[in-house]
Amino acid sequence: MAQTNTAESIFEQEMSTFLQLATGELKLSMKDASGSVQMLTRTFMEMVRDVHEIKALAEEMKAGRGEKLGDIITTCDSYLDKVQAGTVGFQFYDKLTQRLSHTSESIHKLHQMMQEPQKLQQSTEWESFRKDLQERYNTEADRRFFDAMMEGTSIKEAIKMAMENRQNESKEGDVELF
Repeated sequence: MAQTNTAESIFEQEMSTFLQLATGELKLSMKDASGSVQMLTRTFMEMVRDVHEIKALAEEMKAGRGEKLGDIITTCDSYLDKVQAGTVGFQFYDKLTQRLSHTSESIHKLHQMMQEPQKLQQSTEWESFRKDLQERYNTEADRRFFDAMMEGTSIKEAIKMAMENRQNESKEGDVELF
């Protein structure tokens, strides 16, 4: 029996170390990316402000004279559309960091449960753990993904369903923000 306890102890130590490592890597990745995205966001916002200013000046000049100023205004509108599309990309990055944060927090919570092995045997602890996970999902698509996984759907199938849901939402033009 002592050998089993030793094997269980080694498993618990190794699992605990792995969970801490994974949590740290997730957090480190989020911090590394966060600074870059904040800088890009500020740059995009400054670009939008500058283009609005250029467009306003061109509109003032066009009222007085000049046919080419209409081309400048059209170009500014096109540029603003592109910046808007880029901003949507940042919103999806934000969703990514939220998911990584949820994963990191969940791994940390599991690590804490492992520090008290008796909790691993209590169904109420697991129910609480699952409820906490479920409450972290902000979008309907993410909640459906979680529900599918909890119902025993394979990871591959759940991801396929999520991607199909995302494509259907894109076709409908109804992007759900968080």
